[in-house]
Amino acid sequence: MNEAIKRLLEAAKLDIDRMERLEGGTSNDTYLISNALVYREKKESDPRFYSPLYEERALVAAFQAQVAPPVLFFDEKTGDSVTAYVPGGERFPERGAKKEDLFRAIAAMKSLHKAEASLPPFDAVKRLSFYRDEAGARGLFAGEEETTSLFESYLGKDRQVLSHNDLVGSNILFFQGKALLIDFEFAGYNDPYFDLASLLGENGIEDDELIDEALFEMFSFGGNRSKLDAFLAFEDVLWGYWALYREKMTSDPLFRQIFLEKKASYERRPLLKSQA
Repeated sequence: MNEAIKRLLEAAKLDIDRMERLEGGTSNDTYLISNALVYREKKESDPRFYSPLYEERALVAAFQAQVAPPVLFFDEKTGDSVTAYVPGGERFPERGAKKEDLFRAIAAMKSLHKAEASLPPFDAVKRLSFYRDEAGARGLFAGEEETTSLFESYLGKDRQVLSHNDLVGSNILFFQGKALLIDFEFAGYNDPYFDLASLLGENGIEDDELIDEALFEMFSFGGNRSKLDAFLAFEDVLWGYWALYREKMTSDPLFRQIFLEKKASYERRPLLKSQA
């Protein structure tokens, strides 16, 4: 355990020997303490791009926007943290999400996008290049260069906003009718479509009617379905190569499964079919 956090918890007279491990993500281990606090131990995941300081800034901004739990301690050197526990255990469903689930998550996204923090941009194309180089792979997604070019053509058309950029269901908690966001390690300024595509793509939402409803809820009459389709396809490519990069780093078979899921999702995209 992080020594600074250990001292903090001991000073609060919390029994750290009886921590309950929570379901973890791919880049951290989390533990429930006294049914009140969550200790997150950050694992190395994306050292080329990850900054604990930037994540802390994003967390503070999200809390001030009332879309994240309060942070009690954050180690700017490691990314280890202690936050308030959100009771209930209800998370955004990674499969089978309904309209009301989407709308709660979108409300949190829109509030986050109005917040401000001193963070750099999330350069998705630069990340893709890095992940492909590190994985030693390219051309594994049919038409990926065209998909990337189309994605780039849309960049800069909308105002860049503070974005989460990793809205897998386990990073979205439901509490008292609202959605709260956690794990801001990928946070940075980005096109607001990126978060919407992340929400849809990371949670297997492919129903056209649901996608259109989500687009309207996010942007009202200003939504652009063609742009959203381009972002959805690009994010499959981006996170597919990220998974291969992580597999090479860790030898964890989970990342091979993520890559295969992203590839299959990409092949079902309407955008790919229109390019054929």
